[in-house]
Formats: sequence, structure tokens, C-alpha cells
Amino acid sequence: IIYGDDNGNPAYLTKGTASQVLRMDASGNNLEWGAGGDVNVITGVSNGADNRVATFTSASALNGEQDFTWDGTELLLSSSTASKPRLTIRNTSNDTNDGCEINLTKMRADDGVENGQNLGEIWFRGQNSNQIGDTSYAFITGEIDVGTNNEESGSLALGVATHDGDTRTGLRLTGGSVNDEIDVDIGL
Repeated sequence: IIYGDDNGNPAYLTKGTASQVLRMDASGNNLEWGAGGDVNVITGVSNGADNRVATFTSASALNGEQDFTWDGTELLLSSSTASKPRLTIRNTSNDTNDGCEINLTKMRADDGVENGQNLGEIWFRGQNSNQIGDTSYAFITGEIDVGTNNEESGSLALGVATHDGDTRTGLRLTGGSVNDEIDVDIGL
């Protein structure tokens, strides 16, 4: 293992031996192998299965959460309890103008930028009367309107399912062609 020591220099950690644990040294700045001692070591794992996110159930035991999974591309929270799962993002800062943020960031691998490029979507889905799941009922989409340096403008669309189940944009806000202007389109 190579790590940065307390001086910021690369340091090489040799292989440990049986029953040793990786821990911080007394200075709190360097890694070392040593006896577990009073260090909490995981002594039990329950409910383990592929892709389950583990949470601590005590100082030394983990539980694989069946309703909280990560498969490398999708994070899934599920619940059969009313009004759950709930995602709470809390800011406890005393700053007046700084709150919580959710950032949907699109960074193309080719560094390309295109007008009309989709930056992110939030979809509202559920069942229909035939119990067909994943039916789309509403959405919010953010796009690049103009990506030219110093002329950037965005577009935000709100849409809903129309009578036949197709989703269509009903309200679109677009950065205007001049500074401090926003164009608003209502309807299909």
C-alpha cells in the first residue's frame, strides 16, 4: 500500500501478518499494521447479498439492507411503508443564502457541448389501472439551450402524461437571446 505520510511524502506500507489490522499510528498521520486491541473489528455480517448496502447494527456488526442496493449504475431505495422511502438532505448552516443543493451534472467524455443537450431529468412514475408499473406521469428536464462561452442559456421543461399516456412538455422556460430575458412557452 502506498500512502502519503505525515510530511505528504509517498510512503510504502509492507504486508501485515495474520490477526493484524490496518490502523492509524499514535500520531494519527500514518498507517500501520498492529494488533486489534481496543479497535472495533467487524465480527458479524447478517443479511448479506449481492449489491446490498451495508449499515452498522452495532459497533462491530453489519447488516445488508435488502431495500437499499447499489449495482454500480443504479442506487435503489424501496419501502412498503406509506410515505417512504424519504430522501432528506439537511443543511444546518447559519448562512442566510446557502441551502441544500442537488446537482445533476452532465460532462461528456468527448468534452463536446451541443445546443439542446439533455443535462438531467426527474421522472414521476407509477402503476396504471392494469397494474402496469413504470408508467410515466410527469417529468422535469434541464437542457443546454446555447452552450457558447459567455452566451450560455438553459432550458427547463415541465411535462405530464396526456390523455393517451404520451408525455408532452406543457411549460418550457428558456434563456432568452439577450441578457436577463427568459422566454416562456405554455402548451404543446
